[in-house]
This record gives sequence, structure tokens and C-alpha cells, in this order.
Amino acid sequence: MSKNFLDAVHQGENHWWRYWLAVAAIGYYWLNLSGYIVLICQSILALIISSNSINFFIATSSTFIPLLTLIVFIVRRLHSRNFYSLINVDASINIKRLFLGFGVWGLQLSVFTLSDILIHPQDYLYKFEPQQWLLLLPFALVLTPIQTSTEEFLFRGYLMQGLSLITKHPLVLMLVTSVLFAVPHLGNPEMQRVFVWGALTYFIWGVFLAAITLKDNGLELALGVHAANNLFSFLIMNTQDSVLPTPAVLIFGRSIDAREGLISLLIHAGIFYAVFFGGIARNTKSA
Repeated sequence: MSKNFLDAVHQGENHWWRYWLAVAAIGYYWLNLSGYIVLICQSILALIISSNSINFFIATSSTFIPLLTLIVFIVRRLHSRNFYSLINVDASINIKRLFLGFGVWGLQLSVFTLSDILIHPQDYLYKFEPQQWLLLLPFALVLTPIQTSTEEFLFRGYLMQGLSLITKHPLVLMLVTSVLFAVPHLGNPEMQRVFVWGALTYFIWGVFLAAITLKDNGLELALGVHAANNLFSFLIMNTQDSVLPTPAVLIFGRSIDAREGLISLLIHAGIFYAVFFGGIARNTKSA
């Protein structure tokens, strides 16, 4: 059996109408049903939890549970494939690789943030509230990986493998799936910084995750990186204009220059790529 990540798509039924039906179902859910889930969850949570930010976080993150269920149904029933074939062609998951991606990205964010705090302490607001943070913690640890994994399964798994039926050119696959990944994020509050730079940041984020997926021949690194990135944002350092405000330990106090955010992402992505594909962590793939 071929070990090419994209070849996993050939394990199932791939008539064109199946993809149109799947995309229509996913689009309908996200545009018409997910909002109701947020409202219902918030109404129920308001009776239990007094924190509006935590309520909104739980309610919004919970919308990814039905979406993940829908993707699993589409892959298994509509395409007659093993769901884990979205992760690699062997329909398995290398847990060590996933946690290695999680750890390296988390370490990069931690070192960069600590260094920046030492250089520019005035830019950070210490907002740690133990009771609120501990209340958020279990929900973040469960719901955030579901949210990030769902996005990876959809964009870097299902859509990128599906598009490979049309072309296997890696640049085309990275560009198309990254545009699709950026579009749902264009309504986020942080886009108000500078729209073009914000959109480009989400696009580059998608390109990076697609690139490491293709290069590593599997989805594990992207799953780990995405989870580490969002957990760090929600629990350790959030921003004032975040789409999901949370009682994180730190809040970035000043207005963020969208170009600085893009440059920071490029630096982090470059370091991560060099670590994994420059030889340092290459041998762990077979672990």
C-alpha cells in the first residue's frame, strides 16, 4: 500500500456528488444551525455559570461537537472510509508525533512570550483569577482539542485529500485549502486591526498547517500544533479583541499590529519547520 497521505482518499467512494452533498451539509450546519446551538447552550449555562466569557466559550466551542460528528458520518457512511484515514493512509494515529508537535509549538510560544514580557512588560496585563481560570480549565482541555481537530479533519484532511482527486500539486492544494480555511475566520473581531493583514495571517496559518501535513505525510503534527496554539491563547495569553475572550493568565494590553502578528507567525512556523524537517526531530516519525 502506498504511504502517501493523499492516497488515502482512494480507499473510499469518491463520486463527485458525494463531495457536493458533504460540503452542502457542512455549510448548512455551520450557517444555519450552529448559531442556534450557541444560543441554546448560553441559555442553559447562564443558569449554572455566572461568567459570561466562560459561557460564551463553552457554547461556541460546543458547536464543533455536532460538526465533528457530521464529518465522521460523511467519511464513514457517505464515502465508506475509515475515519482515521483522514490522519494518514494507514488509518491510524501516531500519538507520540501529535504530542511532539503540541509540545514543540507550545514551547515556542512560551519562550517567545516570556522573552517579550521581560523586554516589554508594559504590554501585558496580569489578569489571573484562580477561581475563574480553574473553572475554564477542564472545558478548555476538552473542547479546544475538539474544535482544533475538527478544523484539521475538515480542511487538511477531508478537503485536501478530496481535492487531490483533481490535482496532486502540493502548492495548489495548500493554497486552495488555506483560502477555504481563512474564509470562516474573516468575521472574527481581530480582523478589525487591518483586514488585509488579518486575512493573510489566517491564510498563512492554513498554508503552514497544510505544508507540515504534506511534508510529514500525516495529520498528527497539525493536530498537535493547532491544539497547542489555541489552548495557549485561551489559558495563558489572550488578546483584548479575541473572538473567544477568556479569563486567561495574561491579556495582551496594547493594540496589536496585524503585521507584527503575521511576522511572528512566519518566524514561529520557520522555526518549527526547521526543527522537524531539518533533521532534529525527523527520526521520531517512526516511533
